[in-house]
Amino acid sequence: MTAAGLDRVVHIYVKDSKNRLIPGSTIAYELDGTPAGDVTDSQGYASFQIGDRTSVVNVIATVHGKTRSATLAQDADEYTFTFSRRRWLLVAGLVVLVVIGVLFLWNQFRSPLDKQPFTVHANFSSDPPRKNDTCVIFVHGIFGSGADTWLGAIAGDTFPKLLGSDPEFSFRVDTFVFEYYTPYFGSAASIVDLADQLRGALEDKRIPESYARLVFLGHSMGGLVVRELLLNNRSLIDKVPMLYFAASPTNGSELAPIGKRFSTNPQLRGMIPVEDNDFLQSIQSAWTGSPEAVSIPSYCSFEEVPTEGVIVVTRSSATALCNRARDPITANHIDIVKPPDRDDPRYTRFATALRRSLAATSAPRPQGSQGAAVGESVPASKPSQQARPTTKRPKVDEQQQIFVAALRAWVTRTAPASVGTRLC
Repeated sequence: MTAAGLDRVVHIYVKDSKNRLIPGSTIAYELDGTPAGDVTDSQGYASFQIGDRTSVVNVIATVHGKTRSATLAQDADEYTFTFSRRRWLLVAGLVVLVVIGVLFLWNQFRSPLDKQPFTVHANFSSDPPRKNDTCVIFVHGIFGSGADTWLGAIAGDTFPKLLGSDPEFSFRVDTFVFEYYTPYFGSAASIVDLADQLRGALEDKRIPESYARLVFLGHSMGGLVVRELLLNNRSLIDKVPMLYFAASPTNGSELAPIGKRFSTNPQLRGMIPVEDNDFLQSIQSAWTGSPEAVSIPSYCSFEEVPTEGVIVVTRSSATALCNRARDPITANHIDIVKPPDRDDPRYTRFATALRRSLAATSAPRPQGSQGAAVGESVPASKPSQQARPTTKRPKVDEQQQIFVAALRAWVTRTAPASVGTRLC
């Protein structure tokens, strides 16, 4: 508004039952029943200037599809909406409990050899690799795998294969897939240890010394592994022309605390919301405090479709620390990295970012002032450890696949639409 006499400013807050602001809320107001302004994707607060105190002011707040409204008194300049998350958490917790029970039964039917912990599978998509000057490294998220996470609708066409066979990039980039052990139940490597395993896998394949540029694409928790890797091995940053984070919970995920109650997998602990997460706070502090890290072109995409009724990683969490395009993708958390072909936005948005980054870095950036050798650690959270030996796990046989599919179908029909079988 530009009219004179703006003597009234109304402050609107959207909080949860613990008096914390709720990011991603939409706040709007009406004057005498007519929409007058709104703030979408707010951080839980908005203020509006109103010309006089004679108009009837209605304020509206929307959080996760739930809307509330209120009419302000003429002398009121502040209003707080409170949205309780208890019902949502209860429903989500019940569904997670059912899913974990099903997965527990599946876990009992698996071959004992398929339960080997701490296994690492890492290799090039093409055999042998072409040894171009750029290597794109794919890192999946929790409960994912090096094959299933990136597999599109067309059988056999994974994201790495689509990129590696793209005529535009096939003679410019090689693709490398890092896979790690991430069980629904039981012990596993922490996110910090996974970063050390990734470092070891890259060194074993001589990737840092063989390529002028290293591009990382991290899905979900994989993005946290990538950040931890670069903070602990800062000499690698000189070789990184860009990063791409697909639905990565930089500020954590609201589902992680629920999953942590039922699973001992320590990876869930690393993804609880940042307010209660020393690990994520440490990553963010170290990243923003490093001129080299914060200057890396960092692209982000975020999910716009719920996974079984739930947005697993919110927009604000997925886009935190990004300094380039923030791409909304019409897909759920699991499908956001499953392009069926090269015309799909899930592929084209990454390809566009890669094209721009390769054009802007015709040669590797000069080595940083620290002068550390590639692979030398600069601890951010804990000292690096050697990658554990790799052990190939056999595939689940056909009968077990049928059994698992039947159980998942039963969950879909009988459980409330709230949480899928994968949290992040």
